[in-house]
Amino acid sequence: RPYYPSFKPTRNGSIQLPDIEESSYTVHELFTIKMSDTVELKEVSKNPPDQLHSGDLLRIKHIIRNVETDTVRPRGYRLRRTNYHGQLFDWKLNELVMVLHVDEDDPRPPIVQGMDEIPVEEALRKREVTITNKSYPLLSFREQPLFTQFQNPHQLKEHVFHFGRLVCRWVNIAVFNVYGKIYSGEVRSIYPGESDHIFKPSGGARQLGGGSSRETFIYIDVDEDIMMDDSQADLVELLAFEVKKAKYTFADCFCGAGGASRGADNAGLSVTWSLDKDQRAMEAYRANFPGAREYMMDAHNILTPEMSKKSLRVGILHLSPPCCYWSPAQKNDQANFDSIYTVGPILAKLKPRVATLEQTFGLATHSEHRKSFRLLINDIISRSGYSLRYKIEDLSEHGLPQRRKCLLIIAARRGNPLPPFPTPTHGPAESRLKRFTSVWDALKPLRTAGPHLYDPYHPHNALKAQCRKRYDPKCNFLRGCITGTGGDNCHYDGRRKYTVRECSLFQTFPQKHVFRGTQIDAMLQVGSAFPPVMATALFEQCITTLEAFDAGLIGPEDDFSYLDDLFDCDGNLKLKSPPDTTFSRIQRSDH
Repeated sequence: RPYYPSFKPTRNGSIQLPDIEESSYTVHELFTIKMSDTVELKEVSKNPPDQLHSGDLLRIKHIIRNVETDTVRPRGYRLRRTNYHGQLFDWKLNELVMVLHVDEDDPRPPIVQGMDEIPVEEALRKREVTITNKSYPLLSFREQPLFTQFQNPHQLKEHVFHFGRLVCRWVNIAVFNVYGKIYSGEVRSIYPGESDHIFKPSGGARQLGGGSSRETFIYIDVDEDIMMDDSQADLVELLAFEVKKAKYTFADCFCGAGGASRGADNAGLSVTWSLDKDQRAMEAYRANFPGAREYMMDAHNILTPEMSKKSLRVGILHLSPPCCYWSPAQKNDQANFDSIYTVGPILAKLKPRVATLEQTFGLATHSEHRKSFRLLINDIISRSGYSLRYKIEDLSEHGLPQRRKCLLIIAARRGNPLPPFPTPTHGPAESRLKRFTSVWDALKPLRTAGPHLYDPYHPHNALKAQCRKRYDPKCNFLRGCITGTGGDNCHYDGRRKYTVRECSLFQTFPQKHVFRGTQIDAMLQVGSAFPPVMATALFEQCITTLEAFDAGLIGPEDDFSYLDDLFDCDGNLKLKSPPDTTFSRIQRSDH
């Protein structure tokens, strides 16, 4: 776990003198606010006068008064209209998003540290706002009486905008690092426990998941087209099939030579099928995972009716769309650009319990790609029915011998818990973690294998000679990242480039992993891969979360900071006999 020598809250500390908490306060002698009220705030941005616009809103949790200065500061949750988030959410009239800004080194839950404080003078008026886990358009202004006095549709829309009911269904959490930059976040629907009311479905709705005690269910309303397309008979058959299995099932979309699948296998998943359109990569994949079904096709083809949803259904699905278009070394080709937009439709069709995605960090950080990043998230949360976390991860903190950063996304289907990201395992000495993996450490398998072992992808004597500056492999990372061409990396003796096999070790492939094709083909397979060491850590978190949920130890909206405490040193659940509930009896089910 990361080590923080000291922690002082920078947001929303405890209320203590000279601050005191008030039960109510009258603003401008016009209206009185109290806890659980929602106020509209004054607009701070300059917008064209011919457009509908407003300030944010604040759901009040505390009213704080300073007894020395007599100033008043409401503290609560900032709510913002969906159309003020770019393409992240569908733009719908009077729909809101709860915005939480949190710090990475603050151990408090986001719902606590993410509250905002404002001077009471910014409060403009009270508004009717409902925070709910119900699906759109339930509970919206559309359920209120129509305003027949407005003949002009624009006037009606303007009246609804300024006076109609507003509804918050989403949470957008932004995590700031120590330098004040957003490096990770979470986008999800409102949990039932966060709603103004806890709604129970009618008799025909499906019950999903359980509460943390698992003695009572948490009921989650879901869209019919997202969650309810399996017949009851199919569901029972699928669950019965998975109960007999010893592992959660896994599929690898855009699999390449199998970096993610290697990590899944290491984590204990059952690798079921893979998809990629590159012939050489699929030949390599077949050699490494002969028991998995292969689909050598474009990802768009998996969405056709001929591809059976039932045969493709798995518990955990990984996707690594080509990253060339989004990387800093940009390569503009339409096929790579289009592949990212197959993610949402694939999830909507296959409905895995958990999905993971790996992509270059440029998709999230480069200004020219932010629209595409937001559209990707919108596809996952709005059209596919998932909640998600995203993070720009430094893979050297998980054992990679190179300073390689990538964007990771974990998504969980509604009614399933959202797994956390793995905590760093490697760092500098003061971090109290394992030391960073060096070039020397990564190349150990080649030193121990001996010269007698022939490897067509390790012809170091045949490489073109170079004259570069030497460096100490025992104290250094790789100078650059491994790419599809190997990257600008020279052997630590300065005389040659690294071989394909050496580069594969820098990507944490085992020495036995098979590649196919020419040296150029194999290097592309290595450089494009999701490093297995990171994949293993990521999938272990997914497995741990699902096991704890299926055993009744956690609910779909629990805090997962204590997950490690639920398992012994061998990775087995400490609970000997799970509670006798419907969902805890279905062990390791993928549906």
